[in-house]
Amino acid sequence: MNLPTEITIHILSYLPLSTLLTLLRVSHRWYNLIDGDQMNKETIYRNAAFFEGYSPRRTMLLEELGPRDGEQIADVRKALYSSRALSNVSSWKDFCTHQWSPFFFSADNCIVHR
Repeated sequence: MNLPTEITIHILSYLPLSTLLTLLRVSHRWYNLIDGDQMNKETIYRNAAFFEGYSPRRTMLLEELGPRDGEQIADVRKALYSSRALSNVSSWKDFCTHQWSPFFFSADNCIVHR
């Protein structure tokens, strides 16, 4: 039985980031569903940022996280992240993978047989 895309996206919006990154590698169908459509991608990764604790609200805009490269904001104390933490971040997926990558790509998580 195939679920409608809207319901599948809603379900994916509640998954942890580690599961989403795993699903991207499972099949082309999952990859296209999660990363193929810009609206799906933004919805899924914005919710992942909220559930991972990277964002205080599910409805938060990417621009509200803090200053981008070379950008100044009126009150630095209101920024959740520094411009360095947000460098090269142009989407919620970029933000999530940037925040999560030190854990995902650490030597402890790599499986290398010698």
